[in-house]
Amino acid sequence: SLRSGQNGWVDALACAAAAAFIAGCSAAPSPTRIIPLNYLPSLIGDYFPLKSVAMGNTYHIYIRYPEGYASDPSKRYPVVYLLDGDSAFPLIAPEHLFLTYDDKVPEAIIVGIAYGSFAPPVNHREIDFGSRAADFQAFLAEELIPAVESRTRADSNKRILVGQSFGGNFVLY
Repeated sequence: SLRSGQNGWVDALACAAAAAFIAGCSAAPSPTRIIPLNYLPSLIGDYFPLKSVAMGNTYHIYIRYPEGYASDPSKRYPVVYLLDGDSAFPLIAPEHLFLTYDDKVPEAIIVGIAYGSFAPPVNHREIDFGSRAADFQAFLAEELIPAVESRTRADSNKRILVGQSFGGNFVLY
């Protein structure tokens, strides 16, 4: 039971917020509804779909800009390209922001390369990072990097490619 008084009101609000969160987690998002990430301060940036000639697939490209990106138009930033952006981008982009606050890690532009789903045939990471690794590397070098660096103030001398699991194997490739 809820306590009476001010604490009861706080408890009721907490319960309502938890119920709304749980309901939101169970509802599948509409594939046609776009929710801008700019409402999440740690993910402020850009998004664009990129149809790859080399791969014949469309990738979803998410970009998080460093805090204060707009304040100095002449400043260039290192860029971190994240494979498996569907899962890595929402985790690494905000974490990087906190590392710049707490541990003074240099600011960087974070780029998530996403498929838009975890299920085949939309998510074809085994193919991209395995049997078609050379084609995927060409996509990165000839399509993705030029597209990102034409839209951002990335420092072309400071690029990092990050992958985990099979994506990490591709990074070593």
